[in-house]
Amino acid sequence: MMAYPENQTVPAGLVVPSNRAISIRPVLPHDTAIAQSFFRSLSSNARYNRFMSPFQHAPKGWIERFSQRSCASHVSLIACLLTEGKELMIGEAQYTIDECGRSAEFALCVGDDWQNNGIGTQLLLRLETIGKQVGLSSLYCDTLGANYAMRRVLHKTGFQFKALCAGCLRFEKTLAPIVA
Repeated sequence: MMAYPENQTVPAGLVVPSNRAISIRPVLPHDTAIAQSFFRSLSSNARYNRFMSPFQHAPKGWIERFSQRSCASHVSLIACLLTEGKELMIGEAQYTIDECGRSAEFALCVGDDWQNNGIGTQLLLRLETIGKQVGLSSLYCDTLGANYAMRRVLHKTGFQFKALCAGCLRFEKTLAPIVA
């Protein structure tokens, strides 16, 4: 399996209604503060959909694990825009390669005020591209049945319903290898 590609910031090709461009980039160790701000900005429903638990504060260790530099077994991306000269994190996506080493479980979340702008779709497509580059055969996620926003993104990006797992829906997508 190839190492994680050290990509720089990638323009997402999205412009939100306020006419500001969004970039998607790998998370960096100094992103802890914007990750904490992002978590605090989420509604209780968004936090529940992302973590499948009613957290009031970021789960213990999540900010630290999230802001670790992406590596071969773990990739974290953030969607940002510049506001008043500072980056504002408006979405996140990450995957962790499972024990078999060929598939990865992913999760993503877009801030409440930024949903329905294609940001979740772009984050997921970027994760897919990285997964293909490192030789993954599939990506999968578990989501709540009532998380209709996530289900729309999964449907739009070609994920297939696979199973009901512990009250959640499992979706999976086979990744076609990148042909050089």
